[in-house]
Amino acid sequence: MLKKADKDGAHSTAIDCIRWLPNHRVATKSSDGRLFVWDTATWERAVAIKVPGCPPGCEPSLFGVTPSGDFLVAGNSSGDTFVYDAATGSRITQLKARTRLPTCLPRM
Repeated sequence: MLKKADKDGAHSTAIDCIRWLPNHRVATKSSDGRLFVWDTATWERAVAIKVPGCPPGCEPSLFGVTPSGDFLVAGNSSGDTFVYDAATGSRITQLKARTRLPTCLPRM
């Protein structure tokens, strides 16, 4: 697990997942469920997302990126799944958990 990437308070807990995106971008997720997309040319934060249901100290949430890099998919400790636009951070949809927690995200 990496240390905090805390230039201007970006992540408040350890980064537990990193995904490279097309167009010189990288997405990072911390163990408190905060997702950020960074422009690797400037290392400025382009998008900030807080996944609902992921308070500090909760189980690490799941996180994936579509092959095109257009969408981020994240789950929370309740098993809910959220799809976000990687360019704007807007939530596209939410899938509520029915009976059990997801154990992995499908490859897209």
